[in-house]
Amino acid sequence: MGFTNSNNSYRSFRMENIADATLSGDLTVDDARSIQEIEDIETVALFDSHRDSAKVGGQLLAINYQDKGYNSLIEDGILREGRFPETKDEIVLSKSLQNELKLELGSKIEIEKGIRYVDGQEIDSLSTLTDKEEFISNETKEYTIVGFTENVYNKMTQVHYGATMLKDNSKKL
Repeated sequence: MGFTNSNNSYRSFRMENIADATLSGDLTVDDARSIQEIEDIETVALFDSHRDSAKVGGQLLAINYQDKGYNSLIEDGILREGRFPETKDEIVLSKSLQNELKLELGSKIEIEKGIRYVDGQEIDSLSTLTDKEEFISNETKEYTIVGFTENVYNKMTQVHYGATMLKDNSKKL
């Protein structure tokens, strides 16, 4: 005779599958808010599919834009210290970047956003770091660090992870 710890099983399931269902296509933030009003829908999580490439302290960073619903679905799996952002001026960063740059919760940090290129072609913010690429800056923004996450992907690609709240102009998700 055996037993199953359903709470532990659910947590393991959530680490691999953050959603019970996903919708994609030309959804807007307003569409997602309408879905949230359906009686049996517990959480609607918004994640902007566009990530920004950025640099801080000479390190590459891919910045995701997500809402509180999305953060609530992933925090058990990746949040290691602090909390997820609640405003557009707050950010979570990877533990590997914290260790590399000796960052602390509550610190202000200037992040240089831009575009990565290889041979004149724009590359994705999550593309593996290569010595053939160049980074062209187009904006600098100051954030307050409110949390640190751990993610296996940035260890392999040499691109660190950051996340902040959805941009006001996030129309399609």
